[in-house]
Amino acid sequence: MANGSNSSDTISGIPETFTRLRSFEGEPGEFWPKFLCGLIDLAKAGSGGILIRNRSEDWKPIAVQPKGVKILDDVNLEGHDFNEDVKLGVRNGVTVRFIEEGKRETAHRVLVDLTPEGSNTQALALLFLPEQEAISLTDVMIRLDLAREIAASYSLQRRLSRAEFSVGSFASILDLLQVLDVRQRYLEAAMTLCNEVAARFRCDRVSLGVLVNNQVRLQAISHTEKIEKKMEAVLSLEEVMEEALDQDEEVVIPVQPGSDTVVRCHDKFAGGDADINIASIPMRRLGEPEGVLTLERSGDKFDENEMQTLRALCDQVVTRLENLRKRDRWMGARVWAAIRE
Repeated sequence: MANGSNSSDTISGIPETFTRLRSFEGEPGEFWPKFLCGLIDLAKAGSGGILIRNRSEDWKPIAVQPKGVKILDDVNLEGHDFNEDVKLGVRNGVTVRFIEEGKRETAHRVLVDLTPEGSNTQALALLFLPEQEAISLTDVMIRLDLAREIAASYSLQRRLSRAEFSVGSFASILDLLQVLDVRQRYLEAAMTLCNEVAARFRCDRVSLGVLVNNQVRLQAISHTEKIEKKMEAVLSLEEVMEEALDQDEEVVIPVQPGSDTVVRCHDKFAGGDADINIASIPMRRLGEPEGVLTLERSGDKFDENEMQTLRALCDQVVTRLENLRKRDRWMGARVWAAIRE
């Protein structure tokens, strides 16, 4: 009877954090820190982290508690290889390893496999339990195994959401490409792109810049007929775009947790306004950056699905825009040559 009571306590004793996470629909950057806090509370752990890696790479923490702890320091215990314990965790779901000092057990290291079904990215929770547990190790493993179902449910919901979104995203990109295809002049197409993106992504402003002689030059701003190239706002926008191109990667404000992207110019441009969200996406042609699309929006942050759509859109429009720009320059050169004759 005692064992039955313990199991009942285990199920009813799941922290409120997990109750809320069962219906959580937010971004992974919000889910995993909350999930980790729930695991630590559930297992009465002293510290812990959520780790991920691609199959051939090293483990990387995406959430740790307490904040700032070096969770991967000294993970290879004497006589026990960490990656071997990971294999056990994958097979068993949850695995426990005693940590010894001399001949005395001082703590336990617990690995919880969180890898989504069919994923190429491995994920696990690493927890360190103190020597004197408030609950038995058996109960810890039962509770953690139950918690794995919440992580699996979230991962499945994310995959289904992405699949549904991809269909709508693809249709939206095709629709925008059709709108651009009827534009026969470069600046007209550039302005159309900015206006359409601003409308579809509820932006206050969308700007397009391209590389000219190794410097970013602003080409178009949504709902702006004429650009005064020496205006301070224009020069500031070009600095923002340069920051994304110099790193050849997206820059998003507010910064995502764990990001090491340089955002000095973007922060300066936002002017300390916490309600402003900025996303700068490099536009690449044959793998080389050729321009930047910068979006500004009040209120809602740019989520992962929106960023995926913007990446795909930039990949699709960059060649069309560059071809129009070269053709307009060629036509301009011919007109100028005719005038001189």
